[in-house]
Amino acid sequence: MEVLKKESGSGLLAGIVGILLLGEIIAVLGMPIDDAVKLGKVIFDIGVAGALWVFLQELFEGNGSDVYRAALAIATAVLIAFAW
Repeated sequence: MEVLKKESGSGLLAGIVGILLLGEIIAVLGMPIDDAVKLGKVIFDIGVAGALWVFLQELFEGNGSDVYRAALAIATAVLIAFAW
């Protein structure tokens, strides 16, 4: 049962980050800017999604202290607010 719980948590995180990334890529592709700038923005969005994945996975599945988890939650919120 514990393995199933852990796997569904990872799928939920993948869904959250995937939907955010897809929305940002669609928004970037619709912008009236040069193709090279679009490519750069898409690569940046993929990097932000990777960082979010790491932070969220460590936050929900890690064994850190409460202070560490609070710091990860704050870092995730700041990354979502200012990078996207």
